[in-house]
Amino acid sequence: MMKVLAGSAVPALFSLAACAQPGPLFKATFDTWNTAPDVAVEKGVLKEGIDPELQLRMCADVRGPGVKGNALSLTVPEYVAYPCGGNFRPDRGTVLFWVRPMNYTLADSKHFQPYFSVEAQGYQFYVYKYYQRPEQLTVFMRYKGRNYTCFAPAKWAREQWHHVAVAWDPNGIAIYIDGAEAKRTTIDPPGDLPRQGDLRGAKIALGDPRPWSSLVEGRLTQFDDLALYGRVLPAKEIFDVFAAARPDLAANAQAPVAAEETA
Repeated sequence: MMKVLAGSAVPALFSLAACAQPGPLFKATFDTWNTAPDVAVEKGVLKEGIDPELQLRMCADVRGPGVKGNALSLTVPEYVAYPCGGNFRPDRGTVLFWVRPMNYTLADSKHFQPYFSVEAQGYQFYVYKYYQRPEQLTVFMRYKGRNYTCFAPAKWAREQWHHVAVAWDPNGIAIYIDGAEAKRTTIDPPGDLPRQGDLRGAKIALGDPRPWSSLVEGRLTQFDDLALYGRVLPAKEIFDVFAAARPDLAANAQAPVAAEETA
């Protein structure tokens, strides 16, 4: 049975993850001078985005200018794309990344701003700023004509890093911002989400402009430490990822208490 310590919260709308803690299917830290992933089930960078050898688009790591490493700087309409393959599990998983809006805020009510996306024929997964919901971060999934959404408050100032994590399975979606749960929605009845092998020819992207979106040329966004897991990460693990990169931001935050498993 599962015993929960005081102050902890096991996501009731998610199926409980296995005890094993497998690592990411995909991880890109951008700490080299190109966009190649550090870890990937399916290697490579798609040529349709910016040139992978993008030295002029590198900027200071999320950990600060004194730390060895880089972050990725993209100006609309630039984007970077990767093959989906086994790097993304559409039926359940967690995506984590750092994002820094440089010359705009999420208060703009006229335009979109894409951050993370996965697209295949008949399937879409987006994390983005939606123009009709200013100062909110939007998660949108679509499959077989059914939409799944989650909206979290995100009153972000310019030039500030924020850590984003989105966890999902057929029962719901949860958004975490800066290590804390910001919003959770239940999928009822549970969603009919595709299996990993169903997304043939799909792509993963950061900052990819969509033909249906109204974007602003010249908007600058920085990204760092993109990671994709094929499981729903518990709240404590998400917080630990946030805190490991920016202990200064985590110092005044309350870490969730991990669940204790007993026989």
